[in-house]
Amino acid sequence: MKGIWSGDVDLGDGLLQKAYESHKRRIYFLSNLGGTRLVNLAETVEQLAFVKAQIIEDIDFVCSCELPSMLIFSHFILFFQV
Repeated sequence: MKGIWSGDVDLGDGLLQKAYESHKRRIYFLSNLGGTRLVNLAETVEQLAFVKAQIIEDIDFVCSCELPSMLIFSHFILFFQV
């Protein structure tokens, strides 16, 4: 559903809300990229560099979680095999 968070479970430590607020800011930023806010090429280049850095951070985060997630899943499957 649009506008509804469907991400991680809230553990009550405030981190989920911070992640969600960051997510909303990034979506807003990207939706306005190339809009009337941009007044010149230098600003556009700067904003695109910022987006690129965020994407690289996201890829690094996902890659760092891949192996631990696979190990947990594998252990789960082996434990529940009949």
